[in-house]
Amino acid sequence: MFVNHDEALTPPPIDRGRRRTVAIAVSVAAICAAAAVVAAAAYLPGPARPEVRYTVPPTGHPQQSTPAAPAPASVDAWASRSPAGMLSAPTPTVDRRVRRELRSFADRVAARGQDAPGRYAYLQVRQDSHDPDILPGHTGPLGRHVVRTHRWRGPGGEGRQVSFELTAGCRQINADTRWNRDMPGWVDEPLADDPAMLRRQLPGRAGTPTDVIADLAALLENHYASTPVRATVLRLLAETPGLLLAPTTSGGRTTVAVSAMDVDLPQPDRTVRYTLTFDARTGQPVAYQTAFLDPGSVPAYERATTELTHTWQQVTRTTSTTTPAVGC
Repeated sequence: MFVNHDEALTPPPIDRGRRRTVAIAVSVAAICAAAAVVAAAAYLPGPARPEVRYTVPPTGHPQQSTPAAPAPASVDAWASRSPAGMLSAPTPTVDRRVRRELRSFADRVAARGQDAPGRYAYLQVRQDSHDPDILPGHTGPLGRHVVRTHRWRGPGGEGRQVSFELTAGCRQINADTRWNRDMPGWVDEPLADDPAMLRRQLPGRAGTPTDVIADLAALLENHYASTPVRATVLRLLAETPGLLLAPTTSGGRTTVAVSAMDVDLPQPDRTVRYTLTFDARTGQPVAYQTAFLDPGSVPAYERATTELTHTWQQVTRTTSTTTPAVGC
């Protein structure tokens, strides 16, 4: 189906993780500063070990439940070490180290040069979430909902988009839509290659650390980021206080996970971690996840409306909107 550029069409909404209205979203950095908690970088042996957790003792001060140890000097150093290290508890010292590592990461990505040629930017994104029909009071299994979206966009706004549901079998869930110009997007293109300008392009203006991660995830799901823009995304993150940083692996690739916490002060066991993961060499987005640190204590409905995992399964440039082939 070809679409006239004057028609008001928008792409299917990207679920960024619905906010809990009872939560008070604050960064862990602010909590640590208010409580004058001094923490160091944690070193977690082995990817199979549980992630860093935060507990709240009777004094109300967040504390780290795993011993602290010095963090490696750079993302490259982390990537070459096993087991992986993690920077946690973003106190001022750790926060400065995280920002320094992200700036260094951005510089390495920028030095890679321009992307491979190709008229169309192509994104293939898989969205995994719980059953969207779960209602309050639900006590049974959470179920699952899986969607894969293929999206091409050309320099003049020409493009194509089609989505499939993979929850049970494979079925196309929207029209195979094509635009000869003015394909709608999450923000106006071109994407800025300056952190301040890119922040202004984000609809929510990226307030809290979790807002920054959620907004950038939505941006990268809807728009192809060239090498200079990927470096700018990392520099914008480097300007954001209160982030966590960890080397990880995904599908055999070395990756870097950037996280922030959405802390529910009345119920700290319902703290949500927002994580955006990048390829450690190219800076390409790999995954976005929102997850409760202690899901066993959270009602099913709240988990269903909060937890999700999105993965970028292919990010490249192509010469036409027919390659690669669409499907599940």
